[in-house]
Amino acid sequence: MSKRNLSDIEIKQEMLSVLVEIDRVAKLLGLRYFLFAGTLLGAVRHKGFIPWDDDVDISMMRKDYEIFLSEFNKHANPRFRLISPYTEKNYLWGYAKVINLDTSLHEKSLVPPFAYGLFVDVFPLDYVELSSEQEKQALQDQLILFNRRQMITDIRYAPGIWKFGNLWNLIIYKGKHRFSYLFRDAALNNIEFDRFQKNLSEGKETDLLLVAFGPEPNQIDKLLYKKEWYDKVIELEFEGHYFMAPAAYDAMLTNVYGDYMTPPPEKDRKGGHLKGVRYTKDESR
Repeated sequence: MSKRNLSDIEIKQEMLSVLVEIDRVAKLLGLRYFLFAGTLLGAVRHKGFIPWDDDVDISMMRKDYEIFLSEFNKHANPRFRLISPYTEKNYLWGYAKVINLDTSLHEKSLVPPFAYGLFVDVFPLDYVELSSEQEKQALQDQLILFNRRQMITDIRYAPGIWKFGNLWNLIIYKGKHRFSYLFRDAALNNIEFDRFQKNLSEGKETDLLLVAFGPEPNQIDKLLYKKEWYDKVIELEFEGHYFMAPAAYDAMLTNVYGDYMTPPPEKDRKGGHLKGVRYTKDESR
């Protein structure tokens, strides 16, 4: 087995291979997914990756998401694997990732206690019922608590100076038992959060959807999506392939980015959070 650094182009090619496999398995299982966040923006504005960005996000309605979690690894090419709080001890995120096992990486701000490769993030969309600004504020406060619990847990896995940012969350955390999160299995907090999000609507379909791990949880309006935006699916071009996307992408992108077709000034074109990736080539594959 040999290792070499991936070029920026190769990073995107390997991530694209994950998205292609997700599309194949989702269609095999009869599931819908949606290009999400910057990936959706990239498809609409650039027909592919945003040139200065290097991640891929999709979202799924909760019903499809849970089938996807339980079935993906049974049908996927062995080069790919789905990981989540339900599969990995001390899993550090509240949503699933599909990883490319031919690659390995270390992110700048976290060093997970398990090996993983280039990935696509998979976010669940859950119904939520909010009848007042007070309820919206209460939800935002709860999301901030979960986020800070996770940051406290992450102290163990944050290298060097990044530990100070996580330590600040320990200082300002307003919930109970904050020091217990220093020693708790990170996956348990994320499972607790996942169940919290799933139960927000108490099983009822509503006109509003929440995807709670995306922008910072104090930006609650950017985490809320109208259910009608997801009623119809189209396919959009992304790097020469076609993937599922919400037909109402214009309303969705406007809600999050405003004038989304105008690129930001060059000084604000920041990405590259996967720099330093090591490529692992397994000759047996």
